[in-house]
Amino acid sequence: MLTLEKAQEMVAAVVERENQPSEEPEITVSPEKLNSLSEVARYLKVSENRIRHWEKSFSQILSNHRNQYNHRMFTDADVKILERIKFLQDSRLYTREGIMARITGKVKNASANANAGADRAYQQKLLVALNTLASEIKSLRREVREDLKGEMKKELDHLTLLLFPPKKEKKWYQFFR
Repeated sequence: MLTLEKAQEMVAAVVERENQPSEEPEITVSPEKLNSLSEVARYLKVSENRIRHWEKSFSQILSNHRNQYNHRMFTDADVKILERIKFLQDSRLYTREGIMARITGKVKNASANANAGADRAYQQKLLVALNTLASEIKSLRREVREDLKGEMKKELDHLTLLLFPPKKEKKWYQFFR
């Protein structure tokens, strides 16, 4: 079950990773040549179908290189973009449009981080909103729990009366029968 704390940790982890300087691991695929679909899939540890889907979905930012046999080929820059897509999709915090915005924003502002202050303010607003929603959810859960307790008590009393009706006291003249 997704709790508020877990959601906050997930958001904080993504934000922290986004704000860290780019310390990407060395790519084991060859940077001086184009890499095949299977090489990239093996490197990213995803299926080839997933990469084909990403190529269709994010065709605006991925180059469309093909070899002489019309097989898909990816440059080093494409592999880095696909790594970023994989990370953002696996975090399950972004839609396709959100991923596109994050990546194109990252490409446009790679050298300058002009919107860092605005992003921080926005993140703080999001955290405040999350905390407010969490407190509202907790209070609503408490109310629902109390309502259910009352309703369950009434229902149990009713079922008890139906299953175990109270014994009627005998009249004085019925004792001798």
